[in-house]
Amino acid sequence: MKNTLAWKIGSLIPDSRKREFVHHTYMEMVCQRVGQILCGYEDANDCDRLRGDSALKISCGRKPSDEALCSQPTMTRLENNVGSRTLYKIGKLFLDEYISSFDKAPKKVVIDADDTNANTYGGQQLTLFNAYYNEYCYMPLMLFDGLTGKLMLPLLRPGRRNKSQNVARIMARVVEYLHSRWPQTVMELRGDSHFCSHEFMEWAHDKWYVRYLTGLSGNSVLQAMVDKPRRRAEHDYKKKAEAQKRDNEAKRAAGRVDIDRERIVIRRYFKLEYKAASWKRSQRVIAKIEVSAEGTNIRFVVTKNRNNSAETTYRRYCGRGEMELWVKDLKYLKADRMSCNSYRANYFRLFLHAAAFVIAHRMKRTG
Repeated sequence: MKNTLAWKIGSLIPDSRKREFVHHTYMEMVCQRVGQILCGYEDANDCDRLRGDSALKISCGRKPSDEALCSQPTMTRLENNVGSRTLYKIGKLFLDEYISSFDKAPKKVVIDADDTNANTYGGQQLTLFNAYYNEYCYMPLMLFDGLTGKLMLPLLRPGRRNKSQNVARIMARVVEYLHSRWPQTVMELRGDSHFCSHEFMEWAHDKWYVRYLTGLSGNSVLQAMVDKPRRRAEHDYKKKAEAQKRDNEAKRAAGRVDIDRERIVIRRYFKLEYKAASWKRSQRVIAKIEVSAEGTNIRFVVTKNRNNSAETTYRRYCGRGEMELWVKDLKYLKADRMSCNSYRANYFRLFLHAAAFVIAHRMKRTG
């Protein structure tokens, strides 16, 4: 039990209680809470019903015949007794657990970054209204390994904050910590346009081990740069759609039933050199133009990678879509349940649910 992530989290919490009155250690209590989350009991209120469960006792290092586990009030006091320094240590522990999950240093790590809403329905600290979700919420930031699906680090943040202004500082600290443990590993940040930060691009410019592949919001300058290939793609689509229509009309006139109903999609990929007004250097930008019956869709990504083709680079960026499924798995464990009034207590709750996700992920991979 002492080697589990839940036990390690409990060992990081300072215990100032009088020893003669302590019946439940923090390590045991965290194991109990994480075990309940894995079984689908996400509330601290469930401690009262499950404190005598034999299987849960065994998972906490007790015998079925031992005294009951802690009750809801004791668990709630623990959740509200975690300070900022302890939260920082727990966050570092998640990175250490991620690093120790590899037998040897990987050649490349893809850091998929994305955030999600955790709606709140009370007077929780730092809960803010988010116009995109039309709810009062927190906005947890999740960092996953894009190649293995391992959770690297969960971070709780207020519901309304400009991500591009903070991603450089957060990602730089994470990358530097991983680089200190894996000096020969290449690390690539992958995220949507919210994570396109010129501060991070400037910081990573002269670092061979840091790459980035993020979405880029379109503007009039970028649209003008791809105007000619856009018109060409729209012309190719129109010709192909008209040809399909003529063929189908001829088949119907001949009484044939093999009507072609294939969805026509024209995709084109282009590489550009673009420099925004706030950027110190020009960057390689990949543009994808897609024309279909729904209309014309143009997307842009910015990358440090100048070796691969435009299509290959963009397809690598599309791989970040799988992270949304991992976030859903995390929410399946009720990680978006933010019932505490204190911001720090809710932060600790996110860590507990994230620990349950890490354990479930390991069981899935090894089993």
